[in-house]
Amino acid sequence: MAGVDVEQRISYAPTFHVVREPSANDAALPTQKSAGLNCDEFDEVVVMVTVTGAVTAATIEPHFWAGAKNGTPNGGFVPEATPQTISVTAAGVRKVLRVAHHDSVFFELTGLTGAGTVRIEVAGVPVFERRG
Repeated sequence: MAGVDVEQRISYAPTFHVVREPSANDAALPTQKSAGLNCDEFDEVVVMVTVTGAVTAATIEPHFWAGAKNGTPNGGFVPEATPQTISVTAAGVRKVLRVAHHDSVFFELTGLTGAGTVRIEVAGVPVFERRG
């Protein structure tokens, strides 16, 4: 897989942007809202995940920004009550996730098996009748 520029934004489907390309599991969730993707204008996002090198499996879990996480004024990323996960094999995967105009979404990498990178690409499906 050729190297690409990682962009911290989402385009309207069918245009995908690489938003992360990690090569190791995330040790912790970021503490800054800006580390996630602004999904405010989207009902759903299409997430396409591919792997390189000797990676045979990985798991991606979306976390959503909550302004009142643990009662702290700065908030933080939290999973849904029933966490959504994207299970990735060497063949890659494509999945549609409901984000319903969340402020910020961070895609956490866990369960990485093997050495290589995991490319996370995202395209957005806009809120009905609110495109542009």
